[in-house]
Amino acid sequence: MCGAWSLSGAPIETQLSESDKKAVFGRLEAGGASLRALSLGPLWLVGRAEKITRNEGRFLAVEGFIAPGQDLSAAIKRLNPQSPWDIELDGHYALVYADPAAGLLLLTRDIGGGERLYYARLPDILLFSASLWPLLAHSQVPRKPDSEMIREYAFNGALLSPGRTLFSGINEIQPGQRLILDNGKQDCRYHEMAAPEENSKETAPERLRRGLTRATCLAIGKDREAAIALSGGIDSSAIAALAVEALGAKNVHAFTYEFDDPGLISEAPLAAAVCRYLGIRDHQVVKLSLRDHEEAIPETIWRSEEPGTMRGNPAVLLLARHARDRGFAKLLSGAAMEVLLRIPAARYHYLDALAAAIPRLADVGCALERWKISQFPGWKLPQPSPSLGNPDAPPPHLYFLILAVLRYNGFLRDMGAFYPPELSTLARQTTQSWMNRERIAGMKQWTLGDQLRYLCFTSHDFSRNIHRKVKFTREIGCVFTAPAYFRVCMSDEKYLSWHTAQAPKQFPKLLLQQAMRGILPEEALARSKIEDNMICPTHWLEESLRKLEPLVSKSAKHLDPYFLGEFKAVRSWLAPSAARLALWHRLFIELPLRTSPPSWDDLR
Repeated sequence: MCGAWSLSGAPIETQLSESDKKAVFGRLEAGGASLRALSLGPLWLVGRAEKITRNEGRFLAVEGFIAPGQDLSAAIKRLNPQSPWDIELDGHYALVYADPAAGLLLLTRDIGGGERLYYARLPDILLFSASLWPLLAHSQVPRKPDSEMIREYAFNGALLSPGRTLFSGINEIQPGQRLILDNGKQDCRYHEMAAPEENSKETAPERLRRGLTRATCLAIGKDREAAIALSGGIDSSAIAALAVEALGAKNVHAFTYEFDDPGLISEAPLAAAVCRYLGIRDHQVVKLSLRDHEEAIPETIWRSEEPGTMRGNPAVLLLARHARDRGFAKLLSGAAMEVLLRIPAARYHYLDALAAAIPRLADVGCALERWKISQFPGWKLPQPSPSLGNPDAPPPHLYFLILAVLRYNGFLRDMGAFYPPELSTLARQTTQSWMNRERIAGMKQWTLGDQLRYLCFTSHDFSRNIHRKVKFTREIGCVFTAPAYFRVCMSDEKYLSWHTAQAPKQFPKLLLQQAMRGILPEEALARSKIEDNMICPTHWLEESLRKLEPLVSKSAKHLDPYFLGEFKAVRSWLAPSAARLALWHRLFIELPLRTSPPSWDDLR
């Protein structure tokens, strides 16, 4: 799905050239779908024919997975033209609503952020698309990296600024966000969750189970069979059990990937035990080799359109392809259960303790100096400093962000002191550009604790766990589906609110254990996940990074200017980020626009 909107209200035909239409349309045609294109007043819209509907001059279009039984034609008829932003559906989708006569355009994503939705504001029009490729095909959208975002990604392994992308001039709608253009005026709103119900310890597990049951049934729809991505852990086993309740065990098919590595404990026997307990007879174990994993990396990144998908996502791509070949169009999973159970809020214990400790330290910079040792193995302090009661080192993915917040508030004098000398100048400049952002300036009156909560929550949105998978699995014909992210489960605002969410007072999984006790075997309820077994072996990732080294060398001359001539230092100290950025740059900047996934040979 993609389109364009005239910012002045003039007919879009006068603002969008036929050559640009053809180029943009061609990027969608590559998917092989039956497409529908229409123009009316300021609107030009292209999408899958079955996912565009019209009612009295108003249009509704979606991309992604909409839970069965939700009729778009009925949805647009029910929609109040005075408040179209109230539209809510269950699924993983990007949505566009347009009322050309009223001069109103709405762009939004579901609260779980399952599908992407990008936009580029040009002098006369706003381009929007559920994929980067149609935008990049437009003659006025340059394939130019955003140097600030490139540096932020290198230091953080993710983008710190919600709504920004690695491309200059291309922004992204955030999960649950509504971007509204009303006769030239732009407004931004966010999904408002329903008021939370009062829960007692006795009713909370039942409420959780009821919500998951409804969401699982919605995902299945009228299908008579269901495919489940089953690891044998409590999250995926819960979805499998609820699918069995809905369809019967003989109609539920389980798919488990197994890494072909003698050093790992296979998840397949654990998943098989769950299948036996639930009565599931069809259990497919897909064995993946290191070569399978590596060969899937370019396609995974090309389809997901971001660099951070090298580890666990190739396995999901291969598993979904196997399920597709067995005749399934969707693969249900237990992904996103950690958000539903408020596990992300557990990190607030650390942030709140840090915010309380920092003002009490006599010399914050000296007290926190030892953070460098944990972040950069092999880095030695010039002189060991005495402990001043320094807090534990932050999680690696929050290192830069927490330091930047402390620098912004004046607790640190020199951000560069927390990085090796080769990176110090780059760290200072990256921090300064981050501090100069408008949204950062607006937080000056907030408490340190609230600043840390807000920035850590919004900069590391938990939709990544699902949106990286939904797009590339949908494109290959078997969409990865997480019922836990459906609206019927996300009915409590504290799940998604950075400010009101409280750190769980008990082990978060306990609630799910209580909800599923008697339905799942005890070993599934109590099982602890091992990251290498769940995502992929660490040494596989290291081997993949080594395979990328020639590509990094080839792209170094292109990336060096974004790092002020210090890309060599980035390769040395931030090697995983450097490798991912090099692969991204090769795919999205250096090579011509493609209509099919690349291979390693295409990248050389």
